Amino acid sequence: MWSYPNLLPLNSTEVERMVKRYPTTGAIKALDNFGRTLKGNVDSIFKVSAQAHIKRLGGTHS
Repeated sequence: MWSYPNLLPLNSTEVERMVKRYPTTGAIKALDNFGRTLKGNVDSIFKVSAQAHIKRLGGTHS
């Protein structure tokens, strides 16, 4: 995950903080930062993406 608009990589602590603060939206459609449409359970897509990023950094997320 990257900060926007600076495109700086976020560390696992910051991503974990974002996951804890992310409200459940129930959304089924959203735009990513490249203008692509994400369809499905947006809450789940966000959390899976965050978990993958944390794993790549060597952190843990439960």
